[in-house]
Amino acid sequence: MLLRLEVKMRRKFCRFCSEFAATTIKYSGLPLCKKHFVEYLEKRVFKTVKKYRMIQEGERILLGVSGGKDSIALLHILKDLQKELKFEIIPLFIDLGIQLNKYSQLSGEIARKNCEKLGLDLITVKIKNEYGFSLDDVFSKRLKRPICSVCGLIKRYVLNRKAIELSADKVATGHNLNDEASFILQNFVNMDIKLLSRLSPIQPTFNKLLIGRVKPLFEIYEDEISLYVTFKNLEYIDIACPYAKEASTLQLKNILIQLESIRPGAILTMVRGFHKKLKPILQNKQKIEEEKELTTCKLCGMPTSTEICSFCRLKSKIIKN
Repeated sequence: MLLRLEVKMRRKFCRFCSEFAATTIKYSGLPLCKKHFVEYLEKRVFKTVKKYRMIQEGERILLGVSGGKDSIALLHILKDLQKELKFEIIPLFIDLGIQLNKYSQLSGEIARKNCEKLGLDLITVKIKNEYGFSLDDVFSKRLKRPICSVCGLIKRYVLNRKAIELSADKVATGHNLNDEASFILQNFVNMDIKLLSRLSPIQPTFNKLLIGRVKPLFEIYEDEISLYVTFKNLEYIDIACPYAKEASTLQLKNILIQLESIRPGAILTMVRGFHKKLKPILQNKQKIEEEKELTTCKLCGMPTSTEICSFCRLKSKIIKN
C-alpha cells in the first residue's frame, strides 16, 4: 500500500527534458516543464495562424489589447511570431471609462507597460473623449440590452473604425477556446442560426469598411493562457471587470468547465467539430450575400444592415438622456 502511494505521489518529468513537469496537458497526458509549456503553446498558436492563413507577410494587424491575460498573451505571442512572419503589430487600448476600482486606468497602464517592454507604441482611444459617453454612462441608464453586450458592440465598432483609419489589414482579438465554446453554446440555446453561421476564427473582409477579424487563440484553453502568462511572468490586470457579473455567458462557461472535468478535451473537440462539420451546413450563399450587401450608416458612415448603425443608436440614447 505504501509503495503504491509513493509511486502515485512521484513527480513527473517533462516529456522533452530532465526538468520536473510544471503542468500536464490533461486531454493528452503530456507533462511539460515551464519552458517547454511556453514553447508548446506558442507553437500551437503559430500553427493555428498558418492553418487558417490569419496573418500574411507584410500585413498590418490591429491588435486589441485590454490589459487582460488573453490579449497580453496574444501580444507577446504575435511579437514572437514576427521573427518568422514579417508583419506589423498595431496595439490599441480602448478606454471604456470604467471608474470602479480604477479598472480602465489600471488596464491601460498594464497594456502600455507590456507594449513598452516589446518596443511597441500603444494607441489609446478614450470613448468618453471621442464619442461623448463611457460604459459607466451606459450602465447608469439601465438599458434593456445587457451591459456586456453593449461593451462588445462598442469594442467592435471602435476596433473596426480605427482599423480603417490606420489602414490595418486585419483586426486580431484575444478570444480563447472557452469564449468560442460559450458563444457556440449560447447561440444553440437561443437557436440563433444566423450568428452560428457567422462564428469563425477568421472573418474575411467582404466590404472595404468592414475589416476582417482573426482569433489566433481560439483553440487555446483559458487555463492554458493563465499558465502561459504566469510562467512568463507577464503583468496583466488580475481583477475582474466590475460588470463581469452581468455576463450571460458566465454560467455557460461554468457548465463547459464541468464538462471538461468529466471528459478532458471535450471543449476542444466541440469547437473543432462545430467549425469542421456543422458550420458548413449552416452556411449558405444567401447569408454570404447578405454580408456583401451591407449599407452605410447615415450618421457615421460605418457598415450596417439598417439606416442607422447599432453604435449610433446607442450613442443617441445615452447622450440624449
